[in-house]
Amino acid sequence: MNKVIIVQYRLLHYRLELFDRLRKACEKRGINLHLVHGQPTQREEKKRDVGALPWADVVLNRYVSLGSKDVLWEPFPTQHRDADLVILMQEIRLLSNYSWLFLRGLLYARVGY
Repeated sequence: MNKVIIVQYRLLHYRLELFDRLRKACEKRGINLHLVHGQPTQREEKKRDVGALPWADVVLNRYVSLGSKDVLWEPFPTQHRDADLVILMQEIRLLSNYSWLFLRGLLYARVGY
């Protein structure tokens, strides 16, 4: 079975059904789909749009505020290092994406946005 990981720096409530349906569709095709997400910034918490899925892996993001902008590091769970494909959010402020781009093909799986 292929293993695919989707990484979201936070999980929005309106994407819950999308991820549930995607996971079921992947299972039918022999793909083991996992979702990894962190939590919003303090500013984003005010929007009250956070969602939760019982099957998702939650990690603790590390945020650094730079004026009105935040950059973050999102750790990757070690139990998913055997993934065949990792799908990342394409945002310049996600510092952890750079390690994926520099090390892809050497230590990690294929990477997609």
